[in-house]
Amino acid sequence: MTFIDIPQFIKPNKLDENYFYTLFTCLFCCFLAPFIVFWFVKELYLLAIIEAFLLIFLCCNLRRISINKSEILPRSVVLISIGCQLLLLTYYAGSSASLWSYPLLATYFFILPIRHANYVAIALVLPMSYILTFSSDSIFVLRYVSSIIATVIIANLIITINKNLQKELLRQSISDPLTHCYNRRHLDTTLEQTTHLYQRTQDAVSILLIDIDHFKQINDQLGHLVGDDILRQMVKTIQEHRRASDMLFRYGGEEFILLLPEANHKHAMLIAEKTRKFISDIQLPTKHQGLTVSIGVSEFTPSMSADDWIKQADVALYKAKNSGRNKVCSIEMN
Repeated sequence: MTFIDIPQFIKPNKLDENYFYTLFTCLFCCFLAPFIVFWFVKELYLLAIIEAFLLIFLCCNLRRISINKSEILPRSVVLISIGCQLLLLTYYAGSSASLWSYPLLATYFFILPIRHANYVAIALVLPMSYILTFSSDSIFVLRYVSSIIATVIIANLIITINKNLQKELLRQSISDPLTHCYNRRHLDTTLEQTTHLYQRTQDAVSILLIDIDHFKQINDQLGHLVGDDILRQMVKTIQEHRRASDMLFRYGGEEFILLLPEANHKHAMLIAEKTRKFISDIQLPTKHQGLTVSIGVSEFTPSMSADDWIKQADVALYKAKNSGRNKVCSIEMN
């Protein structure tokens, strides 16, 4: 059973898309400049002026991107305007210009969200098909439309498969393969983000460091396969009873950390005690007793780093173990 969901704060890396968008815009500006001269030579002054304004706008947009400022207009609007230039070129230069629709469509699907890309593709193809009726026979128009539809369908399939693969790779990179809760790598990232978030919101946040009592003996006496099954059962139990905002991580071996947003010390102690009791309902094979855990509780304070936070929970955990195990303990802060 899988418990991992992709956290909301994990965002896809947009570096490649930004680079491709910038490169595409630069190439289009180089492509557009000689056409401005061409339209002036053909005495199509209005068209030349429109494209000159577009060129200036694109250059300004590139300048803002280069200094890490927000773009003047959304990318979908910019790409639609480029599509309009292609429509004008097809109208004046003939049907051969429509062949540029294919690389432009590929750009739409690479840069824009898939839904927006489909909308912009429709906004390009419908008027293009109409314009082609003036310069081409019906067979060419039919071939153009059918090939464009096929291109859009294939692009949707490729983008969907690629995004699903990316999501699965991300899921695997942040999850523990045995228990399917979050792994140590994701714990480090999440705690750093949580400490930075605390500086802005000052919302209480705590962690529980959970350790299975005598787990080495369980492995030695019952075998590692049984030990693995016990780990999975415990994780399943915690996941079923945790709050929706809580996050469970495997810290190492039989140790787990439960992150409790919006939980102060008192609230975290109550959650820890409930968690301990839920886990005690797990029956050990061939033993007439439940699984027991020791839990260390630590509430984050402004003077702490992420490492200090875990160290305090670790000290509380050892306090619980030295007090006879199967207990919940914390460290009193002055």
